[in-house]
Amino acid sequence: MALFCRHSERCSYVGGTLFAILCKHINASALRNIDYVCYCGATRASITHHQAIRDNMAEISAKDGTQETIVNLIGSFGSIFLLNYFSSSRAEWILIISLMVLHLYTNFLAVKALIFNTFNRERLALVLKSYFTIGSVLNPAKVNVNESVLLGFGLNVKRMCGFDIVLGESIKKSLNDYAAADIKLLQSVYKDKKYMLLVNGTKKKIYVCLEKGETAADVIAGYFHAVCLGIATSIYNSLDLDIYARRQLHHPTPITRLYTYMKSYEKSHNHFRNLPPNYLMDFNEFVKQEHSMFFTALDIQGWNIDSHSLAVGEFRIDWKSSQSKKTI
Repeated sequence: MALFCRHSERCSYVGGTLFAILCKHINASALRNIDYVCYCGATRASITHHQAIRDNMAEISAKDGTQETIVNLIGSFGSIFLLNYFSSSRAEWILIISLMVLHLYTNFLAVKALIFNTFNRERLALVLKSYFTIGSVLNPAKVNVNESVLLGFGLNVKRMCGFDIVLGESIKKSLNDYAAADIKLLQSVYKDKKYMLLVNGTKKKIYVCLEKGETAADVIAGYFHAVCLGIATSIYNSLDLDIYARRQLHHPTPITRLYTYMKSYEKSHNHFRNLPPNYLMDFNEFVKQEHSMFFTALDIQGWNIDSHSLAVGEFRIDWKSSQSKKTI
Protein backbone atom coordinates (compact mmCIF):
# COMPACT_ATOMS: atom_id res chain seq x y z
CA MET A 1 0.00 0.00 0.00
CA ALA A 2 2.84 2.37 0.90
CA LEU A 3 4.65 1.41 -2.30
CA PHE A 4 1.52 2.19 -4.29
CA CYS A 5 1.19 5.58 -2.60
CA ARG A 6 4.82 6.46 -3.27
CA HIS A 7 4.39 5.40 -6.90
CA SER A 8 1.26 7.53 -7.21
CA GLU A 9 3.00 10.53 -5.68
CA ARG A 10 5.93 10.10 -8.05
CA CYS A 11 3.63 9.88 -11.08
CA SER A 12 1.70 12.87 -9.83
CA TYR A 13 4.92 14.86 -9.40
CA VAL A 14 6.27 13.91 -12.84
CA GLY A 15 2.92 14.56 -14.48
CA GLY A 16 2.59 17.92 -12.76
CA THR A 17 6.11 18.91 -13.78
CA LEU A 18 5.54 17.94 -17.40
CA PHE A 19 2.23 19.77 -17.40
CA ALA A 20 3.89 22.90 -16.02
CA ILE A 21 6.64 22.70 -18.63
CA LEU A 22 4.05 22.18 -21.35
CA CYS A 23 2.06 25.22 -20.19
CA LYS A 24 5.19 27.34 -20.12
CA HIS A 25 6.14 26.13 -23.57
CA ILE A 26 2.68 26.96 -24.91
CA ASN A 27 2.87 30.45 -23.43
CA ALA A 28 6.31 30.97 -24.93
CA SER A 29 5.12 29.73 -28.31
CA ALA A 30 2.11 32.03 -28.19
CA LEU A 31 4.30 35.03 -27.48
CA ARG A 32 6.78 33.98 -30.14
CA ASN A 33 4.00 33.76 -32.71
CA ILE A 34 2.87 37.36 -32.18
CA ASP A 35 5.43 38.60 -34.68
CA TYR A 36 4.84 35.56 -36.90
CA VAL A 37 1.37 36.88 -37.68
CA CYS A 38 2.98 39.99 -39.15
CA TYR A 39 5.26 37.84 -41.29
CA CYS A 40 2.46 35.75 -42.78
CA GLY A 41 0.17 36.73 -45.61
CA ALA A 42 1.14 39.35 -48.14
CA THR A 43 4.60 39.99 -46.66
CA ARG A 44 5.59 36.35 -46.79
CA ALA A 45 4.22 35.95 -50.31
CA SER A 46 6.14 39.02 -51.44
CA ILE A 47 9.39 37.71 -49.96
CA THR A 48 8.85 34.27 -51.50
CA HIS A 49 8.18 35.87 -54.88
CA HIS A 50 11.34 37.93 -54.48
CA GLN A 51 13.41 34.80 -53.79
CA ALA A 52 11.95 32.89 -56.74
CA ILE A 53 14.24 34.45 -59.34
CA ARG A 54 13.70 31.51 -61.71
CA ASP A 55 9.91 31.36 -61.41
CA ASN A 56 10.23 28.47 -58.94
CA MET A 57 7.86 29.68 -56.22
CA ALA A 58 6.59 26.16 -55.49
CA GLU A 59 10.10 24.92 -54.80
CA ILE A 60 10.93 27.94 -52.63
CA SER A 61 7.70 27.54 -50.64
CA ALA A 62 8.36 23.82 -50.07
CA LYS A 63 11.93 24.42 -48.88
CA ASP A 64 10.78 27.30 -46.69
CA GLY A 65 8.14 25.09 -45.06
CA THR A 66 10.65 22.27 -44.43
CA GLN A 67 13.23 24.59 -42.92
CA GLU A 68 10.60 26.23 -40.76
CA THR A 69 9.44 22.85 -39.42
CA ILE A 70 12.98 21.82 -38.49
CA VAL A 71 13.75 25.15 -36.83
CA ASN A 72 10.49 25.04 -34.87
CA LEU A 73 11.26 21.49 -33.72
CA ILE A 74 14.71 22.50 -32.50
CA GLY A 75 13.24 25.59 -30.87
CA SER A 76 10.58 23.52 -29.10
CA PHE A 77 13.13 21.18 -27.52
CA GLY A 78 15.34 24.13 -26.64
CA SER A 79 12.49 26.03 -25.01
CA ILE A 80 11.44 22.98 -22.96
CA PHE A 81 15.01 22.59 -21.70
CA LEU A 82 15.42 26.27 -20.86
CA LEU A 83 12.03 26.59 -19.16
CA ASN A 84 12.76 23.52 -17.06
CA TYR A 85 16.21 24.86 -16.19
CA PHE A 86 14.87 28.10 -14.70
CA SER A 87 12.89 27.70 -11.50
CA SER A 88 12.01 31.36 -10.99
CA SER A 89 8.94 32.66 -12.79
CA ARG A 90 10.54 36.09 -13.10
CA ALA A 91 13.64 34.63 -14.74
CA GLU A 92 11.45 32.71 -17.17
CA TRP A 93 9.62 35.86 -18.27
CA ILE A 94 12.88 37.77 -18.62
CA LEU A 95 14.22 34.96 -20.81
CA ILE A 96 11.07 34.84 -22.96
CA ILE A 97 10.93 38.60 -23.48
CA SER A 98 14.67 38.76 -24.20
CA LEU A 99 14.39 36.05 -26.83
CA MET A 100 11.36 37.76 -28.36
CA VAL A 101 13.24 41.06 -28.62
CA LEU A 102 16.22 39.26 -30.13
CA HIS A 103 13.93 37.46 -32.58
CA LEU A 104 12.23 40.70 -33.65
CA TYR A 105 15.58 42.45 -34.04
CA THR A 106 17.01 39.69 -36.22
CA ASN A 107 13.82 39.78 -38.30
CA PHE A 108 14.30 43.53 -38.66
CA LEU A 109 17.86 43.02 -39.89
CA ALA A 110 16.70 40.29 -42.27
CA VAL A 111 14.00 42.50 -43.79
CA LYS A 112 16.44 45.41 -44.16
CA ALA A 113 18.84 43.08 -45.97
CA LEU A 114 16.26 42.31 -48.65
CA ILE A 115 16.57 44.36 -51.83
CA PHE A 116 13.38 44.34 -53.90
CA ASN A 117 13.54 45.50 -57.50
CA THR A 118 9.76 45.68 -57.86
CA PHE A 119 7.56 48.55 -56.73
CA ASN A 120 5.24 48.92 -53.81
CA ARG A 121 3.76 52.32 -52.94
CA GLU A 122 6.63 53.51 -50.79
CA ARG A 123 9.41 52.36 -53.10
CA LEU A 124 7.67 53.97 -56.05
CA ALA A 125 7.15 57.17 -54.05
CA LEU A 126 10.85 57.29 -53.15
CA VAL A 127 11.87 56.75 -56.77
CA LEU A 128 9.43 59.40 -58.01
CA LYS A 129 10.67 61.88 -55.42
CA SER A 130 14.28 61.45 -56.52
CA TYR A 131 13.29 61.68 -60.18
CA PHE A 132 11.29 64.89 -59.79
CA THR A 133 13.71 66.66 -57.44
CA ILE A 134 17.14 65.69 -58.78
CA GLY A 135 16.29 64.30 -62.21
CA SER A 136 17.64 60.79 -61.61
CA VAL A 137 16.26 57.46 -60.42
CA LEU A 138 17.66 55.72 -57.34
CA ASN A 139 18.63 52.09 -57.72
CA PRO A 140 16.92 49.36 -55.63
CA ALA A 141 19.78 49.19 -53.10
CA LYS A 142 19.59 52.91 -52.27
CA VAL A 143 15.81 52.85 -52.08
CA ASN A 144 16.01 49.91 -49.68
CA VAL A 145 18.09 51.99 -47.26
CA ASN A 146 15.42 54.72 -47.13
CA GLU A 147 12.37 52.44 -47.13
CA SER A 148 10.60 52.15 -43.79
CA VAL A 149 10.24 48.67 -42.31
CA LEU A 150 7.17 49.71 -40.31
CA LEU A 151 3.93 50.02 -42.25
CA GLY A 152 2.53 53.55 -42.38
CA PHE A 153 5.78 55.34 -41.49
CA GLY A 154 7.17 55.67 -45.00
CA LEU A 155 6.94 58.40 -47.62
CA ASN A 156 3.37 59.25 -48.60
CA VAL A 157 2.84 60.24 -52.23
CA LYS A 158 0.26 62.82 -51.12
CA ARG A 159 3.06 64.90 -49.64
CA MET A 160 4.64 64.94 -53.07
CA CYS A 161 1.74 65.75 -55.38
CA GLY A 162 -1.04 66.85 -53.03
CA PHE A 163 -3.31 63.90 -53.85
CA ASP A 164 -3.75 60.26 -52.91
CA ILE A 165 -3.43 57.95 -55.91
CA VAL A 166 -6.18 55.32 -56.09
CA LEU A 167 -5.80 52.39 -58.48
CA GLY A 168 -8.68 50.38 -59.91
CA GLU A 169 -11.40 51.54 -57.51
CA SER A 170 -15.00 52.55 -58.18
CA ILE A 171 -15.43 56.05 -59.62
CA LYS A 172 -19.22 56.16 -59.46
CA LYS A 173 -19.35 59.03 -56.95
CA SER A 174 -16.49 60.93 -58.56
CA LEU A 175 -18.31 61.07 -61.89
CA ASN A 176 -20.80 63.47 -60.30
CA ASP A 177 -18.09 66.16 -60.37
CA TYR A 178 -17.82 65.94 -64.16
CA ALA A 179 -20.22 67.10 -66.84
CA ALA A 180 -21.13 64.69 -69.62
CA ALA A 181 -19.25 66.83 -72.13
CA ASP A 182 -16.10 66.70 -69.98
CA ILE A 183 -16.30 62.91 -69.77
CA LYS A 184 -16.46 62.69 -73.56
CA LEU A 185 -13.43 64.94 -73.84
CA LEU A 186 -11.56 62.81 -71.30
CA GLN A 187 -12.32 59.74 -73.38
CA SER A 188 -10.52 61.33 -76.29
CA VAL A 189 -7.64 62.47 -74.07
CA TYR A 190 -6.91 58.92 -72.88
CA LYS A 191 -8.00 57.01 -75.97
CA ASP A 192 -4.51 55.64 -76.64
CA LYS A 193 -3.78 54.63 -73.04
CA LYS A 194 -4.69 51.72 -70.81
CA TYR A 195 -5.88 54.07 -68.09
CA MET A 196 -7.96 57.19 -67.51
CA LEU A 197 -7.36 59.72 -64.73
CA LEU A 198 -10.13 61.42 -62.77
CA VAL A 199 -9.33 64.11 -60.20
CA ASN A 200 -11.53 64.49 -57.14
CA GLY A 201 -10.61 67.84 -55.63
CA THR A 202 -12.94 67.43 -52.65
CA LYS A 203 -11.37 64.19 -51.43
CA LYS A 204 -7.91 65.08 -52.74
CA LYS A 205 -7.74 61.86 -54.71
CA ILE A 206 -6.78 60.97 -58.25
CA TYR A 207 -8.48 57.84 -59.53
CA VAL A 208 -6.52 55.75 -62.01
CA CYS A 209 -9.24 53.94 -63.96
CA LEU A 210 -7.72 50.87 -65.57
CA GLU A 211 -8.79 49.12 -68.73
CA LYS A 212 -9.25 45.38 -68.63
CA GLY A 213 -6.09 43.52 -69.60
CA GLU A 214 -3.63 46.08 -68.25
CA THR A 215 -0.03 45.07 -67.60
CA ALA A 216 2.19 45.93 -64.65
CA ALA A 217 3.92 48.54 -66.80
CA ASP A 218 0.53 50.13 -67.55
CA VAL A 219 -0.24 50.38 -63.82
CA ILE A 220 3.13 52.01 -63.10
CA ALA A 221 2.68 54.35 -66.07
CA GLY A 222 -0.77 55.33 -64.82
CA TYR A 223 0.62 55.98 -61.35
CA PHE A 224 3.42 58.13 -62.77
CA HIS A 225 0.95 60.08 -64.92
CA ALA A 226 -1.32 60.59 -61.90
CA VAL A 227 1.54 62.04 -59.83
CA CYS A 228 2.43 64.40 -62.69
CA LEU A 229 -1.23 65.44 -62.95
CA GLY A 230 -1.44 65.95 -59.18
CA ILE A 231 1.58 68.26 -59.19
CA ALA A 232 0.24 70.14 -62.23
CA THR A 233 -3.21 70.51 -60.66
CA SER A 234 -1.65 71.82 -57.44
CA ILE A 235 0.40 74.37 -59.39
CA TYR A 236 -2.69 75.33 -61.40
CA ASN A 237 -4.55 76.04 -58.15
CA SER A 238 -1.56 77.80 -56.54
CA LEU A 239 -1.18 75.13 -53.85
CA ASP A 240 2.18 74.84 -52.11
CA LEU A 241 4.03 71.55 -52.48
CA ASP A 242 6.96 70.30 -50.45
CA ILE A 243 8.53 68.72 -53.52
CA TYR A 244 8.80 72.07 -55.29
CA ALA A 245 10.53 73.62 -52.29
CA ARG A 246 13.20 70.91 -52.57
CA ARG A 247 13.90 71.48 -56.26
CA GLN A 248 17.43 71.84 -57.62
CA LEU A 249 18.15 75.41 -58.71
CA HIS A 250 21.41 74.75 -60.56
CA HIS A 251 20.12 72.44 -63.29
CA PRO A 252 16.73 71.64 -64.83
CA THR A 253 14.77 68.80 -63.26
CA PRO A 254 11.34 67.34 -64.01
CA ILE A 255 9.71 69.46 -61.29
CA THR A 256 11.23 72.68 -62.64
CA ARG A 257 10.27 71.71 -66.19
CA LEU A 258 6.73 71.00 -65.03
CA TYR A 259 6.48 74.28 -63.14
CA THR A 260 7.79 76.21 -66.15
CA TYR A 261 5.35 74.38 -68.40
CA MET A 262 2.40 75.25 -66.15
CA LYS A 263 3.29 78.95 -66.25
CA SER A 264 1.78 79.13 -69.72
CA TYR A 265 -1.67 78.31 -68.31
CA GLU A 266 -3.91 80.79 -66.59
CA LYS A 267 -4.12 79.78 -62.95
CA SER A 268 -7.23 79.41 -60.84
CA HIS A 269 -7.20 81.52 -57.67
CA ASN A 270 -10.82 81.75 -56.52
CA HIS A 271 -11.67 78.10 -55.92
CA PHE A 272 -10.33 74.66 -56.72
CA ARG A 273 -10.60 73.67 -60.38
CA ASN A 274 -9.44 70.67 -62.33
CA LEU A 275 -7.33 71.16 -65.40
CA PRO A 276 -9.70 71.65 -68.35
CA PRO A 277 -9.72 68.78 -70.88
CA ASN A 278 -8.21 70.99 -73.58
CA TYR A 279 -5.27 71.65 -71.23
CA LEU A 280 -4.94 67.93 -70.60
CA MET A 281 -4.42 67.26 -74.30
CA ASP A 282 -1.28 69.39 -74.33
CA PHE A 283 -0.26 68.19 -70.88
CA ASN A 284 -0.26 64.59 -72.12
CA GLU A 285 2.49 65.47 -74.58
CA PHE A 286 4.60 66.80 -71.72
CA VAL A 287 3.95 63.65 -69.66
CA LYS A 288 4.77 61.48 -72.67
CA GLN A 289 8.28 62.91 -72.82
CA GLU A 290 8.79 62.58 -69.06
CA HIS A 291 7.37 59.05 -69.15
CA SER A 292 9.94 58.01 -71.75
CA MET A 293 12.84 59.41 -69.71
CA PHE A 294 11.51 57.96 -66.45
CA PHE A 295 11.07 54.43 -67.79
CA THR A 296 14.47 54.54 -69.48
CA ALA A 297 16.02 55.47 -66.13
CA LEU A 298 14.13 52.62 -64.43
CA ASP A 299 15.57 50.14 -66.91
CA ILE A 300 19.10 51.48 -66.47
CA GLN A 301 18.89 51.27 -62.67
CA GLY A 302 17.64 47.67 -62.75
CA TRP A 303 14.00 48.08 -61.74
CA ASN A 304 11.58 45.35 -62.78
CA ILE A 305 8.35 46.74 -64.26
CA ASP A 306 6.95 43.35 -65.28
CA SER A 307 5.40 42.92 -61.83
CA HIS A 308 4.55 45.09 -58.84
CA SER A 309 3.16 45.06 -55.29
CA LEU A 310 0.87 48.06 -55.64
CA ALA A 311 -2.64 47.74 -54.22
CA VAL A 312 -4.99 47.63 -57.21
CA GLY A 313 -8.77 47.36 -56.95
CA GLU A 314 -10.93 45.05 -59.04
CA PHE A 315 -12.87 47.66 -61.01
CA ARG A 316 -12.14 48.03 -64.72
CA ILE A 317 -13.76 50.33 -67.26
CA ASP A 318 -13.90 50.60 -71.03
CA TRP A 319 -14.09 54.15 -72.33
CA LYS A 320 -13.12 53.15 -75.87
CA SER A 321 -16.41 51.53 -76.78
CA SER A 322 -20.05 52.06 -75.91
CA GLN A 323 -20.34 48.79 -73.99
CA SER A 324 -18.83 48.66 -70.50
CA LYS A 325 -16.89 45.56 -69.54
CA LYS A 326 -17.54 46.00 -65.82
CA THR A 327 -20.07 48.06 -63.95
CA ILE A 328 -18.44 51.03 -62.30
